[in-house]
Amino acid sequence: MKDFIGTDWVVEVGVGTRYLAKLLHDDGIQVAAYVSWPGAQNSYHGATPPFLPLEAGDASKVIA
Repeated sequence: MKDFIGTDWVVEVGVGTRYLAKLLHDDGIQVAAYVSWPGAQNSYHGATPPFLPLEAGDASKVIA
């Protein structure tokens, strides 16, 4: 996948458990991933722990 994305950062917003971010990270891709309420139990994901640490934020974190 890194051949397709290159060396640019990927931004993922609304990451849930950061599963996709973990897969990209494991492939050597830099990912900035944000979730609205880190640590809060999500009704969809239940008590599933995140695959990577979560950071609070939304799209406004990456708008320059």
